[in-house]
Amino acid sequence: MCEPSTSQAEAAAHDPGTELAPNRQGYRSIKLEGCEFLIAETGAARLDLTDVYVTDDESGISARPAVHGEMPATAELYQEVPWTVEFLGDAVYGKEPQYSVEKVFLVKVTSEQPHRLDLTEVFELSHASRSLSKAVVERLVTSDDPTKHTLRIRDGHLSLEDSVSLPSAEEIILRHEAGAGDAQKEEFVDDGPKDPIDAMNDNAAETPDVPAVDYA
Repeated sequence: MCEPSTSQAEAAAHDPGTELAPNRQGYRSIKLEGCEFLIAETGAARLDLTDVYVTDDESGISARPAVHGEMPATAELYQEVPWTVEFLGDAVYGKEPQYSVEKVFLVKVTSEQPHRLDLTEVFELSHASRSLSKAVVERLVTSDDPTKHTLRIRDGHLSLEDSVSLPSAEEIILRHEAGAGDAQKEEFVDDGPKDPIDAMNDNAAETPDVPAVDYA
């Protein structure tokens, strides 16, 4: 690992709230809007959530993130689920589409073959608070079969629901075309045998200068 320069060490010593960023070797980079999280990673691609740094893009300052909740004592496999805000652009005013990652959810992988997730073990990286949190998942399922469960993610709220209770692809398209509901995005993480990520993005903005966001 490279040793920090004298000037770097002195700067860190004068600011107890910061730490020198680690050498990137052995860490996984997860980019969010305005910052980058570095999470210790083993050779088996497992992440150690007790060893995390966050670096501010503008200042370049690195620090340990604020941690909320208990982190796993051992490194685990996780599936990354990005939470985005999108502005579709405006051809009239010459504004290009914009896309930013506000949060990333880490869902624990319990089996690679077949692919299985523990939908109650979810951790959240936030760009706004520069924090790592153990997410609270509200259990709303009626079935005991985990292959029929889906994790529904909205801003500030996660719920474990029966897959059959969620809208079908056709219903999502019809709702989008009709302009019904809030301009928001939902992520559905399914524990079943099909693709575990089923993302719905409703970004129908009614006015050209107001960006459609993914949460209420």
